[in-house]
Amino acid sequence: TVRLVLQKNLILNVKGPVTGIVYHFNRGGSVVAVDARDAPLMLEKKPSGACCSGTIGSPYFVLAEGR
Repeated sequence: TVRLVLQKNLILNVKGPVTGIVYHFNRGGSVVAVDARDAPLMLEKKPSGACCSGTIGSPYFVLAEGR
């Protein structure tokens, strides 16, 4: 099990790309335990498209260290 933090201020349901488990993040800063097999691909998940500055957004998730 790996704990991930949602960095964006939104409600998000994410289907684990490996296990198919649905993880529910209910707000920005939510910490959710996810299966270690799903974590690597979830950590790569970013919003599609570019923001106002023309740069690609930061990842949705980071590892929860000490939370």
